[in-house]
Amino acid sequence: MNRINKKYFTKLFGGTVILLANVSGRTTIYTDNLNIISEYFSKEEFEYIYSNLQNCGYDVLCYYNENDFIKDYLNNKIKLDEFIVFNFARNGYGVGKKSLIPAFCDLNGIKYTASNAYACSFARHKFHVNSLLKYLNLNYLETYLYNGEWLPHKPSNYLVKYIIKPAFESASQGVYSQNIVEAKDYMDLNQRVEYCFSTMNHVPLLIQQFIAGYEAKTTLIDFEKTFVLPPIGVEINEKHDLDNDIITADIAFEYNHKNYLLSSELGEKLAQKVETQAITIYKSIGMQNYGRIDCRIDNKTGKVYFMDFSTMPYFVSDGEMLFAYNAIGQEIGGLLNSIINSALVSKYHYSL
Repeated sequence: MNRINKKYFTKLFGGTVILLANVSGRTTIYTDNLNIISEYFSKEEFEYIYSNLQNCGYDVLCYYNENDFIKDYLNNKIKLDEFIVFNFARNGYGVGKKSLIPAFCDLNGIKYTASNAYACSFARHKFHVNSLLKYLNLNYLETYLYNGEWLPHKPSNYLVKYIIKPAFESASQGVYSQNIVEAKDYMDLNQRVEYCFSTMNHVPLLIQQFIAGYEAKTTLIDFEKTFVLPPIGVEINEKHDLDNDIITADIAFEYNHKNYLLSSELGEKLAQKVETQAITIYKSIGMQNYGRIDCRIDNKTGKVYFMDFSTMPYFVSDGEMLFAYNAIGQEIGGLLNSIINSALVSKYHYSL
């Protein structure tokens, strides 16, 4: 990995940080889908980010609801000389829910972290991104969308092992081990998909070829160029080779998995392949500032398949993003400073 200039890990911005994040018990829920709480920070996780921003020397103003921030800005209640919105907002439902704050900020000339509205929406729709991967010829997984009908057509090979999951949700919502299916024939597969479609309140479903093997998460960040941090493997039940195991909704909610350097298990050559392809995908999606791209690695062939794309990943104290920063000698302060500095340099052309 090319080294990031050390200065970007230090506090260089003199303005206020507006920390906008949805927090369990503090954020108003506007949807009937209570599973959304799994995407919120816990109070302890939020306090971890808030206190470490303060420890870095920033003045921090907190908002837990997107509407509160928007109303205060429009009513001229935010009286700050200079500020940047540290954006984690993801309230509501639908493929565009992470795009509200980026769109509002761009409309009003407000600086913010993470990607623009288009990239936030596009990255969330896994079927659309996988269609892009097919175009890029990056080990495309056989993938279909079901929304009461099959798109682009019904599966041509029903004997493939598939995983069924919501087409545009985060935090493994709606993902359970029983969603990995091996159908006897097309009718069997169709019945299983229709059952999931009904039990998940008719949300669009992704039906995707399932890869037994390793899972890894790769963090990327922009400065004068895009840098990639070491890919981090996921360990579940003390296994590096997950085989048929996955990060289910309950594992994601409890963060009941561990991390390791992928290169320590599968070697530098494969880790570098993951890094190179992750950069191509990151740029092709149009992600900005920073993001995370996840993959599965076939435990028989070693092929890499990318399947999840996050424009504003969380970085809790035991998460893979901080683990990656630790691997390059940085702690939480360096992570927070680098994201703010990255936004200023790569999106707003600051010279820091």
